[in-house]
Amino acid sequence: MQSYGVETIHTSNQGKNYADLKLAIDVLNSMYTNDNIDEFIITSNDKDMTPLLNTVRLNKRKASILTTGNTYNHTLCEFADEQIEFDKIVEIEYKGTLLIDEIKDRFFDDIKKHIEKSLYEYSTEGSKGYKKHYNLDYFLITQMDYYNVLKYEMLNIVSILYSEKKIIAYTSHVKNNVLPAIIPTEFKEKFLEFGIIQQSDICSNFDFNKSVLECYDNYKPKDKN
Repeated sequence: MQSYGVETIHTSNQGKNYADLKLAIDVLNSMYTNDNIDEFIITSNDKDMTPLLNTVRLNKRKASILTTGNTYNHTLCEFADEQIEFDKIVEIEYKGTLLIDEIKDRFFDDIKKHIEKSLYEYSTEGSKGYKKHYNLDYFLITQMDYYNVLKYEMLNIVSILYSEKKIIAYTSHVKNNVLPAIIPTEFKEKFLEFGIIQQSDICSNFDFNKSVLECYDNYKPKDKN
């Protein structure tokens, strides 16, 4: 779970489980510090969650309840805008293509076209230096706007492509700045042949997972205290 950016929290002390209290505190903190959240989905069968659901709705946010089995309290559902039954979710067979996969494929095609064009211009125009490096940080900012996804989601797509060995990471040298950049693996030999990069510039083990988690942390609500 942590590899996907999910923060796991210990909620037991001397045999007492305080998961419901911790859940309520996290929801309230998120609701009062983050205006970007439109809906809260709470997984619980316990009617003790009714005050929390009611508070979420009073603050003009959608409150949904995800119940499991048949042991849930029906009063709980009356305080929610929508009840979602877990058993019905797991029975659904998704036959389409995930949006994240569509974006990944589109991005990979786009970056290949970009690199092909840049290499052609570099080889035919006799430029003294290759200036169109796909700098990682700049790329993430432009692509997240283009594909309308959050920065850490875009970085996760790059991480998947890297794990599939479809791209490589290297350090680019532009105006005395050393910055991480990426290219499709199929262009590696051309970049070496043209002298755009050296073998020593290639990052053999770039930690994209760490970068994803660090980026994800920036989206967490900050403690105002």
